[in-house]
Amino acid sequence: MSEDDANGPVTTAAPALILIAHGSRRAPANDAHLDLCGRVGAQLGRHVSPAFLELADPTIPGAIDDAVERHGACHLVLLPYFLHPGNHTLRDIPALVDDARRRHPGVTIEQLDHIGSSDAMVGLVADRFAVT
Repeated sequence: MSEDDANGPVTTAAPALILIAHGSRRAPANDAHLDLCGRVGAQLGRHVSPAFLELADPTIPGAIDDAVERHGACHLVLLPYFLHPGNHTLRDIPALVDDARRRHPGVTIEQLDHIGSSDAMVGLVADRFAVT
């Protein structure tokens, strides 16, 4: 949805959200990620698309392409559901995001820092220990 102003069209559509997990050979692990995306989406009141780095579908490129080509997204926000920095969050996922930016010029694709970098994780871990 857009409105014209003195500077041209203003995009008011919310960005498409993609939550990235590693992926597993075990279907229940992948199903848990699909469930998490649904639960997060319900809390936010909007759709959260799942994506997997490897071993499962949809892949990261597939989820990005689907959001842009099928759903017309012009702004995407990707959140790696990884606890710690490593090759996947520092090299592999950024390379896939860079490739997607080349495939979809004019589309804003943001990669947030991995979920484990959030200060809120300290409280979550402490809360888990508090139940013992």
